[in-house]
Amino acid sequence: CVFNIYGYTIALDFVTDNDFNYTDLSMPESYFVYTINGDEVTITGYNGTLPNNTVIPAMIQGKYVTHIAADAFKNCTQISEVNLTYLKSIGDNAFAGCTNLVRVNTSNLLTIGANAFAGCTALQDVYFPNITEIKEYALYKCSALLSVTLGQSINSIGEYAIGYDYINNESVVIPVFMLYGYADTIAQEYATSNNITFEAIFNPLK
Repeated sequence: CVFNIYGYTIALDFVTDNDFNYTDLSMPESYFVYTINGDEVTITGYNGTLPNNTVIPAMIQGKYVTHIAADAFKNCTQISEVNLTYLKSIGDNAFAGCTNLVRVNTSNLLTIGANAFAGCTALQDVYFPNITEIKEYALYKCSALLSVTLGQSINSIGEYAIGYDYINNESVVIPVFMLYGYADTIAQEYATSNNITFEAIFNPLK
């Protein structure tokens, strides 16, 4: 049995403590341009051409990647997955045009910049349990997007941020798109005002 893991995570502790065989799916640190501030890493870009199906590392030099800077991976078609448990923020245009990005797993993400995932045409389902702010056009023109699930902490969603494609020179709601969130929150308000199908995952006590 061989475990597939992503760099410095709880999974790494588990496999090493139990002497299991494993394959590290994250990429070498040398591929990325970054800054370190205390115990946090901000990735600002990358060097040269990334290999196909690149997965961004969860840690660099033993410190968690917590921020992706503006334009860091714009139009990078080699990125296939964002699996960063401790990521806090994604800057404007950070993954715009990443047409092979199929999976985003960022359970502690708080803010998403404008156009951050615009044009990510392979994304289908996204879950942001702790997100507080999604800026305008953040997931615009994600034509394959089926659903976005937002947690109760969301307090700001920008114009055309979720659920819109651009067809025949017009912004239109993706027909099959579903927004999941908590009842009586900004998520439901956004869905209602944009004629997007909304399903409550919890109805808080009043």
